[in-house]
Order: sequence, then C-alpha cells, then structure tokens
Amino acid sequence: MVLKNQIKVTPEERMILKNQKNHYHLLMKTGYPTHFDYDEIPDDMEVVFMNGVFRHGSRFWSNRLGLSFNNLLQAKVLNTKQGREKSKLVNEYSQLVSKYAKTDLANICNKGRVELKELTQKLYNRHSKYFNKSRKVYYETTKKHRTIQTKDVVTRKLFECNNKKLTIQKMNSHDDDYPLANRIDFRGSGNKNNAKVIKTFVDPYKYVDNLSNKFISHKVLKQVSQELGFPERIDYPTLNNMVMGLFSSLTLTSAYPYRGFNEKPKLRRYLSCFPSKHINLQETIYNMYVRTGLSYSYYIIELSKLLLTRTIANKMIIKLSNLFLEQIINDLDNAMLEHITNKNKSSIVDPRFYFAHAETVMPVLSHLMFMHTDIDKESNKIKAKLRKYIEKMKSVENLGVEESKTELKKMYQDIVEYGSKLVSHNNNLNWVTPMSSNLLFRLMRSKNDNEYYVQMLLNGRTFIPPAFQSRKYITLKEFRALVNKNNISPTEFTKLSGIKR
Repeated sequence: MVLKNQIKVTPEERMILKNQKNHYHLLMKTGYPTHFDYDEIPDDMEVVFMNGVFRHGSRFWSNRLGLSFNNLLQAKVLNTKQGREKSKLVNEYSQLVSKYAKTDLANICNKGRVELKELTQKLYNRHSKYFNKSRKVYYETTKKHRTIQTKDVVTRKLFECNNKKLTIQKMNSHDDDYPLANRIDFRGSGNKNNAKVIKTFVDPYKYVDNLSNKFISHKVLKQVSQELGFPERIDYPTLNNMVMGLFSSLTLTSAYPYRGFNEKPKLRRYLSCFPSKHINLQETIYNMYVRTGLSYSYYIIELSKLLLTRTIANKMIIKLSNLFLEQIINDLDNAMLEHITNKNKSSIVDPRFYFAHAETVMPVLSHLMFMHTDIDKESNKIKAKLRKYIEKMKSVENLGVEESKTELKKMYQDIVEYGSKLVSHNNNLNWVTPMSSNLLFRLMRSKNDNEYYVQMLLNGRTFIPPAFQSRKYITLKEFRALVNKNNISPTEFTKLSGIKR
C-alpha cells in the first residue's frame, strides 16, 4: 500500500528504515509490543496463580515541547505570508494539536487500545484454562488516567474472552502499612525538602536532557526548517524547540500497517496517534527526519535516557522499586497458602494485576537483573562508565549535513551495542522494550513434587535474570530469598522518600 503524496524513499533510506525497524521495540517511546506470544507453560507444571504489572498503553504526546509547539507555530510561522504559503504541512499539525491536545494529552490513543486488546487476547490464549477457572480479576492502578484507561481495556477484554463470567474488582489495601497505589507509583515518592536525595534522583535525567543541543547540528536543523517552510529569521533555540517538539509528537512510531483479528491477510489499515486521514502528514515528516539524519540525534538522546533509567545508574528509584517486589512476593505467598488449604486441588487463585508506568516497570526489571549484587556498588560503576562514554561522543554541531548524518549513525549504533551489553550481560535481550513492557509472574505447582515455582515473563518471553543461574523458573522459597537480599528497610525507605512507613 502506497500513501498518496508520500516522499519517495531512496534505496539507502529504505535500508535505514529497515535497520531502525529492528530497533523499534527498543526505542519506541510510547508504543506497546504486541509482536510476541506468551511462552508455553512447562509440561510438568500447572499455573495456579499469576500477578504482574502492565505499563500503560500507547498514548498521545505529553511533553512540554509537543504542547508548546503549536504556540511557537502561531507566533513564528503561521502569522507570516511566507509561513502561510509554505507551511501547509505544519499548519495541519497545528490544527491537530489544537483539536486533540487539550482533551487527550497523555491519555491512551486508538493505537494504544488496539495494542492492549491484542496483548490481552494473547495473554488469554496461552492461559485459557487458568482464566476459565477464574471468578474474579483483581486490579490496582496509579491515579493517572492513562493507567486507569489501560486497566479498563485489559480487564474488559479478559471479560469478553471469558464469556463475560469474570468479576472485575479493585484490590482492598486498607490494612496495608503503605498504600497499595503508592507501591506501584513509587517514582514520585521523593521528598522535596530532602535536597540531597532529590539531586541524586533528577541529575541523571537533567544530564541527558542537556545533551540535545550537543548532538543536533545547526545545519541539519536548517535543512529541516527549510523543508517545513520556517522563516530563516527564527533563532536557533526556538527552531530547536519547534523541531524537537514536532519529533516528540511523532512518538517515534510513525504510522504502521496493522492487521486485526480474523481479517484477511491482505486487509491492512494504518494506525497511529494521529487520526487516519493525517497519516500522510506523519509519514512525510518522519521520512524527512530520516533523510536529514535528525532522527539519529533524537535516538541518541532517548537511548541515553533509557540507559539511565533501565539500568541501575539511578539507584534511588531502583531501591524504591523493592516496594513493588515486596507486594509481588506477598501476593505469591498468599496465593500459595490459599491454594494449599483449598480442598479442591484442581482450583486456582484469582489473578492480581497492576497498571502503572515505565518508571515502575524499568526499575523493577533493573532490580531483578542485579538482585544478586550490591546495588550501590553496581550503580556507581555503571553510572561512571555511562557518563564517560557519553562525554567521549564527538559533537556534530559544526559538521555539514551528510557528515553529521554519518557521524550520528555511528554514534547511534555504538550506544545501542553498549546499552545492550550493559543491561543484558551479553545475553540477547534486544527484544526487551524498556519503555513499554508487561512483567508477568506465574506461580506454578509441579506435578512431580507438588513444589511451588515462580516463572517470570517479560513481554511474553521467559525472563531469566543472572540470579536464576540459567534456570527458567525457581522455587518460591528461592525467589523470596533473592528479593529479600536487597530488601529496603523502613529507615532507608524514609531516608530515600521522606515518607514514614
């Protein structure tokens, strides 16, 4: 299918797009991975309980640059004769922002709903026997509307898959020593009065944000501005904000072909965060970014952010993530006890699902990756290596367009390789989607020895942290001991968060 008026892609650009596609699952800022099926349940095991956390689905743009872009257009471009004549493309975007940003800002878009439904269908398909025995699905969400929306889509789809026999029920946490909603939204636990702790928390993000000007060539931006019809008199900082805001709004996904359930193979439609009639706008802008090389600049910045959050460079939030792991262990323990005491040995324990943010899933994954080590030491070591690597990157600010593009591609590939090795310990974890993941914990009873085991699935695939020593699942007793190894004490929790437990 060819989109009308779409910019023609050269063979070189087509290869770039093909290579980037291989990294979409790693880089997408808001996209949710649905390209997987959940791993099969081991033959000698039966699932008796499951819990886990879902990151919210794909959403509309949400950052300040995307929001301010419309105002910048109105002030700098659209009020000029030249702007009105040459900025039809940008004007369309401006209208989209005006129409949708106020009501849908940061909330789930149509693309997100489709992705979540597909993911839930695959979850059900693999565990149909378990869900058909379930009577309820318990849930908890953060207070953000997008996680509540995600909960609605997932639970409704499970309800439909199970022939409308499930009851959807919010978890009761009145007797908890720390509110359940806070356990899954610990990212905002920092006390503003604790300046030293907050500085530790925000510095890595601020450090990477400041890289944007360093890795974006003036000449590349000028070329982009000319193609969009921006007046030459726009100053560099304003132009940078406009272009970065526009790129952020694309969510790095562009439009993509999607085939729904029970549809003919040749029937394809295009979904994105934009209404379908504006797909051409999104595709055109995206292809222009690829051609100029600016996309690589943005990828480097986004990748650096992912490395700082996905690894344990930021140890404060990684330590606080133990709050959620404590909850998971409590759920698994209680489910095991309930299953043991149930006279009906073929019964199951109803699932418990949490709906949160990337800043919940990523620290939890990092905690699990390094659960066998001293987190403080590992954090300092990785942070030092990462900063040293970034500082050695050559600035492309004064290079020409083609030179800048070539240099950015090299830097991009280098940091992808570095990040992959850093977080995977040389295991192939490129399929992990750090910004958009779901982490599932299966509690299984062995048919051989009646022992209870825990298996973790990340985006449907078995997740084996180094502490598991290459085993796909370990006993619940072993898992509890590993989580407790880096257990956060009430004193340390108060020190990090400023909140008394």
